[in-house]
Amino acid sequence: MRWAREELAARPLELPRTWPLLVNNRASWPQFLLPAPSGPRTTLGDSLEAMQRTTAREVRASLHRVFGDSLPDSAAELASHPAAGLRMIAAELRQAHERLIAPHWPRIRAVLEADIAYRSTRLTAGGAEHLFADLHPDLRWHHGRLSLDHDHRNRRIKLGPGGLVLLPVALGPTYVLIKGATSTQTTLRYPARGTGTLWTAGTRPVPGSAVRLLGRQRAQLLEALRSPATTTDLAAALQVTASAVSQHLAILRESGLVTGERVGRNVFHRTTERGLDLLNPNLAPPSWSTTPGTCPGTGTDVPIAHGGLSDRTIWLAQLTGMWVWSRMELRCEWCGCQHGGVTTMDSCHPRTATGDDGPQLLRLWAMLFDQDDSPVHQPWRMHAREWFDRLVDDAGSARFPVIEVDGEIVATAIGTLEIGVPNPHCPRGRTVRLANVITLPQYRGRGYGTRLVLHLINWARAIEADRVDLSATPEGQRLYEKVGFTMTSAPRMKLVL
Repeated sequence: MRWAREELAARPLELPRTWPLLVNNRASWPQFLLPAPSGPRTTLGDSLEAMQRTTAREVRASLHRVFGDSLPDSAAELASHPAAGLRMIAAELRQAHERLIAPHWPRIRAVLEADIAYRSTRLTAGGAEHLFADLHPDLRWHHGRLSLDHDHRNRRIKLGPGGLVLLPVALGPTYVLIKGATSTQTTLRYPARGTGTLWTAGTRPVPGSAVRLLGRQRAQLLEALRSPATTTDLAAALQVTASAVSQHLAILRESGLVTGERVGRNVFHRTTERGLDLLNPNLAPPSWSTTPGTCPGTGTDVPIAHGGLSDRTIWLAQLTGMWVWSRMELRCEWCGCQHGGVTTMDSCHPRTATGDDGPQLLRLWAMLFDQDDSPVHQPWRMHAREWFDRLVDDAGSARFPVIEVDGEIVATAIGTLEIGVPNPHCPRGRTVRLANVITLPQYRGRGYGTRLVLHLINWARAIEADRVDLSATPEGQRLYEKVGFTMTSAPRMKLVL
């Protein structure tokens, strides 16, 4: 690997005790060099201590299995003084790790832990058969027996007393390695998912089509996540704040472009197949004869002639669930309108509000009541600010999606979860109340309201609400009907206390 070669060229690494045991003409190496981990969070220090606990008898037996009766000088020295030899080998391995692995460990660890999370999910979902189905092409699980194709030794392995441990490998061969002769756990080492992009993720130029659609930072995140990473890792790599990364990830996740797997306290994000398609500028888009849209002239839902829009543009829009209008002359075949210079692509996606957005949320809320110029010390303003501050980070009780243009929040919607008595119309008693959709006047007519409502509907589904309720003004009724809301006959009454 380039980074290892460069480091070693600048300062050679001496491994007089370890190197002869690993690099020789033998088919394997002494098994005590690779102790089975005691758990998923085993550290290098734990592994080196486990290696040094290998008994003298086990060291000699392992050396003779590899080298036969005639031991080379390095192996003979180790066999004569096992405890002292293992201490020196541990020191050499620690030095090699600090110089060659540690600088890149966060990236490597992310790949390994994401693989463990993925395998755990498959095991839970479908048992051993599901787990081994895509672990490696050479592995087969059949009637409770695991077999390895292309094993020239044609051996049967008896499991150690601790059972079988699966070990994903990021820096190793592409084939499966099984530690057979063992007094503890039998280990099966296999290439981890994502190792193919471990060193190239984030280094390739991002396609211009993805930049135009998503914005440069989101497109760069998508490219970087070809290999799994945490929010903190991404923030350090891209030199942006963790909160900014979180906001972009939320949008990419809602669009189905990235996914996340939780491992302990960390969430490892990764680009999905849909996201990878978006990053491949040479992938041919699917073909449609017509594609649906909204006529800019009449506001009605109509099919637009496919010839008026770029195939690539339509495909990218479909991938991210947002509409893009081509800047060209279009004739609406549904209503006959001629639409010249139709609005260009608007790439503003909703993001979830954070604690820093409180003042702007309050300003939009005040505008709803024509109170945007009212004194800040009014009691209702103070209570509203406290309410926003309390609920903005409570993802299970409230959601405030916002749309930001040039650093200013220009639109928002307010959704809160209400818990009631379960009933035939609300089986779990969970209703999301869509309080208001608010857009600054100069930004209306751009579809922001629809995007915000759809965002809240997706959130309601995610928290397992039964329904979304709202009170619609005549002006807003069409927007809500467009995304599936229906009128009810229930009257609304109030009592002011």
